[in-house]
This record gives sequence, structure tokens and C-alpha cells, in this order.
Amino acid sequence: MNWSHLLVQFTPELAVLVTAVWVILSDLFLSRHPAGLWRQTFLGLAAATIGSAFLYQVATPGVELPAMITRVLVVSQFTTFLKFVVLLLSTLAVVFSYKSFEETERHAGEFYALILFSVLGGLLCISSQDLVLFFISFELLSLPLYMLCGFRRYNSASAEAGLKYFVNGALSSALMLYGISWIYGSMGSTHLPTLAANYALVQTPPSGFLVGCLLVLSGLGFKVAVAPFHTWAPDVYSGAPPAVSTFLASAPKVTIVGFILRLYWQYLSGAGQFFNLPVDWVLLFTVLAFGSMFVGNLSALPQTDVRKIFAYSGIAQIGYIFLGLAACNNPHPEQSVSAVLFYTAVYGISNLGGWAVLAVLARHQESCDLASLRGLHQRHPALAACLALCLMSLAGVPPLSGFMGKFYLFRAIYESGLPFLVVLGILNSVISLFYYFKVLKAAYFVEAEEGTPAGPALPMAQQLAFQLCLWSNVVLGLWPAVIKEVERVASTITQGS
Repeated sequence: MNWSHLLVQFTPELAVLVTAVWVILSDLFLSRHPAGLWRQTFLGLAAATIGSAFLYQVATPGVELPAMITRVLVVSQFTTFLKFVVLLLSTLAVVFSYKSFEETERHAGEFYALILFSVLGGLLCISSQDLVLFFISFELLSLPLYMLCGFRRYNSASAEAGLKYFVNGALSSALMLYGISWIYGSMGSTHLPTLAANYALVQTPPSGFLVGCLLVLSGLGFKVAVAPFHTWAPDVYSGAPPAVSTFLASAPKVTIVGFILRLYWQYLSGAGQFFNLPVDWVLLFTVLAFGSMFVGNLSALPQTDVRKIFAYSGIAQIGYIFLGLAACNNPHPEQSVSAVLFYTAVYGISNLGGWAVLAVLARHQESCDLASLRGLHQRHPALAACLALCLMSLAGVPPLSGFMGKFYLFRAIYESGLPFLVVLGILNSVISLFYYFKVLKAAYFVEAEEGTPAGPALPMAQQLAFQLCLWSNVVLGLWPAVIKEVERVASTITQGS
């Protein structure tokens, strides 16, 4: 067994695991200084991000790995790309968490260890080859998030957010585990390649198999807050510490969308058609997308709390992603997969940048309503610029990355023979402009009240992170080579390689 090659292929997971253990031991026996623990966490995640980029460029995934590993975990360019995006978003979220709220000063070791274990669970979710391992990894991703949402234990809103997220998360886990049991009972395996092989041999999929897939999708829908599984999201996102919401709204969603693509496109599809029942599954994803877009956008319109605006925006954005999943009849399936993949990554960066502005502002102000953003362009021009570009990208304003993401998404949907979904998507994009520009109006066109404190001084790491969020929205929208590379990655699962 070539252990060195095995260790190289799983460098990101090992780096995150070693960092998590080191942070715990350092907090117990060495130094509890928050800056030191934050630095260790940042360096560990940065190393894992660089390692995943290295593997994507030069490594040969899946070669010479022992059978006991490849049966439960897979390493491919698709999974390595997803890991890079998740690790990059997680690293940025940790950068923005520095001195973001008082509890990280007193319990820094626990805070950063929970983030690291959640990231580790996400990485394992992406690589899972077996539904049982995926469920275990899913719980490793989720359980730390429940505790992070309630990290402000003496704050009633944070405690409520943690409890509400835990109850809804437990329900999603129960649905998923029940669905896995249906799949195993009807197909005799939880190993994804085996499921795909058994499915290819049957004329009509067993009813229990379809029920199990629906239940698994319901559990995953809870995690990404797609309607009608979204009811927990506004209260959780607005009640959790903003630094936690920054992480929660980005990396975990990319993880779950990536697994949905692997499960429903790579293993349980034929020529891009779900279960040879394309009409039924198009209808299912269309209904989920339709509900999420309209519920999210219309509910965001009357909100004055910026955190709830972002929460409902996230529900609507997941609706756009599910539109791409509905495009399963595309004659070029790699277009649909790449469009979903590209838009998910773009959404993760833009959403993280917007939440990061709120996390930084939360250091000096308790309120997160529209009035708290008044005159932000005067108090802190850099934060205002990042907020503006991220919101305009989410709205789909050209030539930013969000516009290109929606363009590729709508193109894939149109070529799948679903032009009415393109109309619905454009209509919802227009609706979203109203509440996005309501936030921008407060930041740019309303003067700050007298006595409003100036914006907080930013450490160099946060300044660079904000610059990365800002310029990535421009570069990804103007650099066509990026979508070509994403299409190449997407073809590795649509062609079964």
C-alpha cells in the first residue's frame, strides 16, 4: 500500500484535522491567547486551501489508492475543485471572525475548533462514496454549526437560533437517514457506484428507491434552506453571531450542492435524465425553485433587518441553483452542471462578502437594521464598496460575476427546453433589485446621524480578504476562461469519469 500517495491525495482533510487537534491542545496546554489561536486556525485552513489547489493542478486523483479507501471516498478533479472552493470560503470566514464578538475572546479555542471540525465534515461529504459515510460526515458538518449558532449563550436571540437550528437539523437528519434505509432496502447497497450499477440493470426503479431518494433530497433541502424547508433560516441567520452566519451562509451550502450534483447527476442519472423519469424530476426541482425564488424575494421586500434581508436572499438564491438542477434534459449536460457549479461558487463568495461587512460592523453596533448602515460610504468607504459590489453581484448586475452566473444558468435552462423558467428567473431577479438597492440606498444615499461612530479599523488580513471578495466579483464576471474550466470539471461527472 502506497501510504505516501494516500496522504498526498487527502492533504486538505489531514491539514484541517491536524489543525483542529492542535488548536484544542494549544488552548488546553499552551496559550489561550485569542490572536494566537486565530492565527493557527487561519494558517491551517490556508495550508489546506493551497494543498487542494496543488492537487487540482498536478495530482492524479484516484490512482493507486487502496480499495478500502476508494470504496468509501473518492478523489477526482470535481471533488478537489469543490474542496478548494469550500476551503477558500472557510478561510475567508475565519479571517472575518477575528475579534468579531466578545465570546471569541473568552472561548476562542472552542470557537475555532468547532469551525474546523465542521469544515472537515464538509470535505468528507464532498468525497463520500457511500451514503452511510455521507450521513456521518453530514453530522460532523452540522453538529458544530448548531453549537456555533448558539455560541452567545447569554444572548436570547443566539440561544433561540441554536435551538431552532438544532431541532430543524435533527429533523433533516432523520429524513435523510430514513431515506437511506429505503434506498438500502430496495437496492441492497448504500455504495454509490454499486447503486448506479444496480439501477442500470432494472427497467423500472423500485418505488422504495424513489421514496428514499425523495427523503434524502428533503434532508438536503433543509440544510440549504430551499422552500418549503426554509422556515428556520431567517431566525437562525439573524440570531446567530454575524461571524457564524458568514460561515454558515457560504461553505456548507457549497458542500451540499456539490453532493447533490454528484448523487443525482453522476450516479443516479442516464444521459442527464434523472431515473429515466425526466418530466417528474423536472417538475419537482421546478416547484422547489419556483417556491424558493418567490418566497425568498417577496419576503425580503418588507424587511428592515439587514440580516433577515440576507437570509431571505439566500433562500431565493438557492432557488436559482435549483433551476439549474431542473435543467436535466439539456443535450449538453455539462452545461447544466457547470452553470450550477459556477453560480454556487459565485454566490458563496458574494454572500460571504456581504455577511462579512455585517460581522465587522457588529463589533461597534448591536443593531443590524437599515438605519445602522446610514452613511457607511463616509464612515468606511472600503466596507461600503465591498457591500455594494457583493449585493449587485447577487442581484445579477452586469458585468459582475453574479450576472455571468445567471446568464450561464439561464442559457442551460433555455437549451433544456424550459424557456418559461428563464422568464421566472429574470422576473425574480428584477424583484430582488428592490431590496438589494434598499440596502445600498442606506449605505450610500442617506447621511449618517450625528454622533454615529466611524467604521472600525481593519487588520491587514481582513483588508486583503475584503479586497479578494471585491475583485473576485469583477474578475469572475469578465474572465471567460473560468467558466470553460468549470465546464471541463463538470464533464468529469456527466461523462461518468
